[in-house]
Formats: sequence, C-alpha cells, structure tokens
Amino acid sequence: MKFRFSRRFKLLCFSVLILFTQACVSLKTYNYNVTERKFSPEELRKDFSVVRASLEEAHQGIYWYISKKDLDTKFDSVYNTLKDSITMMEFYKRAAPVVAQLRCGHTRLLMLSPKLSRQQFRESKAKGKSLLSELYYRIEDDKLFVINNPTKNKLLHPGDQLVSINHKSVQNILDTARTLISSDGYNTTYYNRSLEKNPYGWYRLFNKQADTLHLQIRDSTGLKDTVYVRKVSKDTADVAAKKQAHTRPKKSPRYKGSDEHGQPLLNLSYLNSDSTAALLKVRSFSFSGSNHSRFYRESFADIKQHHVNMLILDLRYNGGGTLQASRNLFAYLTDSPFVFLGETYARKRFYKAPIPIIYQINYFLRSLVMFKKDAEHGYTVNLKGSKPLRPKADNYTSDLKVLINGSTFSASSLLSANLKEINRATFIGEETGGGFNECSAGYLPLIKLPNTRLILRMPLYRLAPDTSTPVKGHGVFPDVEVLPKVSELKKGMDVELERAMRN
Repeated sequence: MKFRFSRRFKLLCFSVLILFTQACVSLKTYNYNVTERKFSPEELRKDFSVVRASLEEAHQGIYWYISKKDLDTKFDSVYNTLKDSITMMEFYKRAAPVVAQLRCGHTRLLMLSPKLSRQQFRESKAKGKSLLSELYYRIEDDKLFVINNPTKNKLLHPGDQLVSINHKSVQNILDTARTLISSDGYNTTYYNRSLEKNPYGWYRLFNKQADTLHLQIRDSTGLKDTVYVRKVSKDTADVAAKKQAHTRPKKSPRYKGSDEHGQPLLNLSYLNSDSTAALLKVRSFSFSGSNHSRFYRESFADIKQHHVNMLILDLRYNGGGTLQASRNLFAYLTDSPFVFLGETYARKRFYKAPIPIIYQINYFLRSLVMFKKDAEHGYTVNLKGSKPLRPKADNYTSDLKVLINGSTFSASSLLSANLKEINRATFIGEETGGGFNECSAGYLPLIKLPNTRLILRMPLYRLAPDTSTPVKGHGVFPDVEVLPKVSELKKGMDVELERAMRN
C-alpha cells in the first residue's frame, strides 16, 4: 500500500524548511556583522551622531561632571577619526569611552556578542562553564587575585594572581574595561568591585571563545605558565550530575533568588546562639521571580519574634533595582513618617531619539499622569516616595549597621543616603559606587544604533534622595572604613562583617 502525503502536509514541511534555512542565514549574518564586517565611515558617523544627539536631548545629567565644551571636544575628536571602514568592535572601543565621560553609572554603550547555533550551544553546555568564570576574585593594587576556587579543578588556588590569559595581560584587560564603563561622578571604588564580579567576561568581550586557555599565574613560588582545557569528560559529567542532585534540595526559594555562584540574593541569618544579632543580606532589589515584599514581611516578623538588638544589613554588591523594593526596606528601618525621594526630573514627554516605540508609548502615557511642567528642568515627575509615607508595622528600631562597598549602587545607594541623613545606621566598608546626591536613572530605554546595532542604554529621569551632601560627585562614605585584603579574603574571612560584630 502506498502512503501519500497531503498537499497541506507538504506545504507545512516546506515552510518549516524555509524558516530553518532563514534562521541559519540570519545567525550567520548576525555573527558576521558582529565579528568581521567592516562598516563604512558614513555608517559609523551616523551611528555616532545618534549616540550624541540622544544624550544631548534626553540625558538629565549630561553636564553634571563634564562641561559642554569639553564633552563637545571629545565627541568631535572621535567623530573626526571615523574616516576608514572598521569593525563593530573597533567602533565600540572608540565610542564607548566618550559615553563613559558623562560619569553616569546607568549610561553605557553595550557591545554585542556572537550567538551560538543550537549544535554549538549543546556542545558548550556539555562542557560546562569555564573554570575562570567559576572563581571568586579580588582586585588589589591593580592586580587580579583568586580568593576562592569552589570547583574540583585546582589549577588556581586562593591567593594566586592571574597575570595573563592567552598572552593577553589581565591588567590591560581591566584598564581597557575601566574606560568603557563609568561610576556615578568621581567615585573610583565602583570600578574594581564591578570588574571583580566577571573579569573573564571582559576578556571574552574582546577575544573569541576558546576552550584552550594559556594562563600565566603568579603564586607563592613565582611566575609560571599553565594550560586549562575546557572539554567534555565522563568525570566532568558525573561531577555535574552529582552536584545538581546534591544541591537541588538545598536550593533557596525562587523569590529569594540566587547569584552566579548559587548563593541566595535575599537571606536572613542569625549570628549568635540566642539569635539577638542578625544578618539581613539584600544583594539586589530586582531579579527574576523576586518577591521583596514577602521577604521583608517574613524577615522582620522573625526579627521581632527573636528580639534582635543588632541588625547588620548587607548591601555589598547590591547593584540596585526597583525603587519600590528599596523604599519598602527603608520603611522597615524607621519608626517615623518619611520622605524617600527628592525632586525627580525629566526633560520631555516625547523624544526624537530612536527610543523603541513601546518605550516611547509607555513613557508618554506615564507622563500624562505623572509629569508636571517645570520651567527650569522640563518636567517634575511624581513618584511614590516624594511625599510622606508611613513606616511598616514590624519596623526595626534597635542598633543597625550597614555593610557597603563600591558595588552598592543605584537604588541601594539611594537607600544608604536616606539612612545616612537620619543617622539611622553605622556604615562599614568603602564608599558606595552610586552617588549620594543624585543620579540619572528611573527609566532606561535601550536604543539600537541603525547600522552597527550596538545598544545605548540611557536613563531619562533625574533621581535623588530626600537629602544632599556638600561633597559633590561621590557616594555614601562609610563611618568605619574597612578594605579587605587578599590575604584575609583567601582565608574566607569576612572582615567587614567581623568589624560590624565587634562594635
């Protein structure tokens, strides 16, 4: 008996084949544009002009830390170098440092990375993460040190300095990265703390993915060369399977999140036998699946039940997130009505900049309700927190210490500034990366440049706490400065926490 395919089935198969072919061609074209294609001077100048015009039109803090004259000079200087055809990466290396001159940590030109095919993705997943992306690092004296290696591969040990990767100087990688990003104002602590989180990612940004890495390491015996090979092996697969099976029951609830090393982003723990000293870790105010309201409600009810008389709030490496999560936490740390936000400004209701239409519509509709004309700044924005709010019922009023560092940024810096203003806490650590007085943030559309397709992330609001300091262009300074050393960190010491416990 003969089996015949219907015309509809044949058409379906043909359509699937066409879509699959187009996807392959699209992936190939995308990767070619990212890695090999050279863009003409006209295309590059158009993209650079879009960057400049967008920032000049919409960025609230464009001239806070650099004069218009100086910034114009930098824009003109780079524009005049765009005379030859160059790749996207070469253009990025010229354009991104100019954007960084605004000294706004929320503003950045984002580079694109090549995409993997399905087969490449499966192969990469089978090999697991690269060793260098699994390590914990610390930058000290412009050198990159390993402070913890949680993997079974002990090629690098705590205290080892990573000197070069595939003959690329690590110091040069870090120095280059510092020119492409910015802190808020004149702060410098943000750079090292930010780069420590993923130094291998910055190497990957400028170099092709390689499974074989020639590493130069300096340990207690001196300088040595070694090779790391990322590959699939039975041992690797068995270890990964056992690790997954072992860790699954201990996985923290989704609403508490987890970082790149599997540690919870939100966590409450007790530090002594009678549970009167507690550590509240809040490493982010925004992540997928988060429920900060639930975490605060449960945590502060527990804190009250245990009669905690010393609470240590850990905001280290909290890069920010939603204003709501930051503001609600403050409401648990005071027993008086409070104003959380100062004046919030925006320049316009609608921008000529090529902001994605969905952002434009959403922004415009919000403006009809939230914006009020302001002669000096364009518009004031009515955000919750700019008028008095009540504290939460289970608010904590006893001894409070706050751990901060250079990666305490955005909404976590805003929270810190408000706590500092009312002398609510003792701050321990180093200056926050986020500004004390103000920042450009709040609403951050992503603008895709027309030719290279690079992404400009640009904030549209000026945000500020309900306070200010005469020290311009800096973050919240600690009351007790504690700068952990590599020699301490490699032993697993948490010196900021230990200092907080001694007070």
